[in-house]
Amino acid sequence: MENKHCLNCENDLAGKFCSNCGQRSDTHRMTLKHLVFHDIIHGTFHFEKGMLFTAKQALLNPGKAALDYISGKRVNYDNIFYFILMSLGIITLL
Repeated sequence: MENKHCLNCENDLAGKFCSNCGQRSDTHRMTLKHLVFHDIIHGTFHFEKGMLFTAKQALLNPGKAALDYISGKRVNYDNIFYFILMSLGIITLL
């Protein structure tokens, strides 16, 4: 459901994002059903290419991976804090 006005700043919307504040135009209501079935399950079981690439590079080439991430080449890498959190969760479960 696309809104005609931005829910954040009430500016008129013309595309997928508000031209005034940058919020997405396809925001939805937060419900318990959405939290359980989308956010938690998606966040737990959704492994993106970036997470696997980050793990591979951290194991095989840790120095280059760290230098790439620090220098700003982050498109291929997953968010390092999310990666560490997910790794700790997997280790805890195992």
